[in-house]
Amino acid sequence: MKTSIQTSGASHDSLSSASSLVSRRHRGSVLAAQAALVLSALALSGCQAGVDSDDDEDTEGTAQWAVTSCGTLSGDDATVNTKLSGFRSSMGLPAAQCDNKVRAAARAHSNYQNSKNLMTHQETDTSNQYYTGQWPWDRMVHQGYSWWGAGENVSSGQSTAGAAFNTWRDSVFHRVPLMDYKTIVYGYGKTNTKHTMDFDAPSSAAAPPANKQWFYPTNGLTGVPKSFACASEGGSVAGENACPAGGASPSGYPVSLVTSGTLVVKKALFRKSGAASSVPFSIEASSNTSVTCANGCDGQTKLSKGSLPEKVVVLVPKSALSATSTYNITIAGTDGGTAFTKTFSFTTGS
Repeated sequence: MKTSIQTSGASHDSLSSASSLVSRRHRGSVLAAQAALVLSALALSGCQAGVDSDDDEDTEGTAQWAVTSCGTLSGDDATVNTKLSGFRSSMGLPAAQCDNKVRAAARAHSNYQNSKNLMTHQETDTSNQYYTGQWPWDRMVHQGYSWWGAGENVSSGQSTAGAAFNTWRDSVFHRVPLMDYKTIVYGYGKTNTKHTMDFDAPSSAAAPPANKQWFYPTNGLTGVPKSFACASEGGSVAGENACPAGGASPSGYPVSLVTSGTLVVKKALFRKSGAASSVPFSIEASSNTSVTCANGCDGQTKLSKGSLPEKVVVLVPKSALSATSTYNITIAGTDGGTAFTKTFSFTTGS
């Protein structure tokens, strides 16, 4: 079945909006032990450098988890839930559930950002009436939630919840937690144009099946955006952004693939249907992800990104894609030592 991306409100490449990501994995989890703090802003908002964080003094999560239901969702909550559910189900990922305590943390943080007229993950003004903790995991604990693999997306400038979600979905770094197999708990909050989405990957969540890959855009998807404001995203390394080597902002729309095991990329092709030559692109991955493809990647080489987990690879075209055009993607390699090949296509919007 073919599906289409529906957009509303401001998009991620609007110069009046901005977005940012922070994630931290419990050090006893099988996920990563390091927190990556990503702060970014679009042109009119300025640009903030990313900062690495690996602070063992942060409150630790517990091994048990049970959802505190958000009840019947309506308004913005329903919009985000519909978009997140559709996004994850299109790839065969487990459904994510809204947790009332995590939602309370997200709402309080949007209130804090709105009251300070800024976009941030870190709350520093303890006298502010909306202060509930310095970092997302602190704010979850304040609301009574015991986290395990906590993280946060924030954005500023979008008038609707749907537009904020689209900002996160249509990006390199912010898309990653939304595609994480074990990230099945979330909460969303909006105050005016300040948006927060807190999430958690509880240790009790099912492990991903072996030798399984998920990719986005999904096969047959239509209405895909042509471009992505890559300079709007900073990585965990100061000065890092999501732009491809030799490219400019906006770049073409990013293609992401996530594996369940250790990833080795041996082939990556990005071709416009009917074209004789490749779309110029960068292969963006963690410094620990092996890319061995040489001529099997249309001549492209790896561009290390500290903000990407080891099981993720992203193909980022060096310029905007053509309108109403179909693109064919092939990514092959090994997942936990087992060979895989994924071939799929998508069509851009007008």
